[in-house]
Amino acid sequence: MKKFIEVSIIPLGTKDTGLRKYVKEFIKVLREKNERVYVNAMSTVIETENLRSSLNSILEAHEKMFQLGLRRVLLEIRIDDRRDKVQNYNDRIKDL
Repeated sequence: MKKFIEVSIIPLGTKDTGLRKYVKEFIKVLREKNERVYVNAMSTVIETENLRSSLNSILEAHEKMFQLGLRRVLLEIRIDDRRDKVQNYNDRIKDL
């Protein structure tokens, strides 16, 4: 069954208000490790059947932020694990 992980990264303590370079690197790591990654204006959604593997990719992306020089990172993760119905990302948003 598919699971959905919504993740948002908030780099703290940067010298600039622009966070794009960090967010782009975060998403790059997620895309390297996951087949279905959907980016919106406020977060990123991973559609997965392997929750453990996708969570590990989030941890790798989180660690990448420190490699880029950040000293503090706030990470928000929400998991939707529905087991009574098969859906993909497009099924979930088609009627909106």
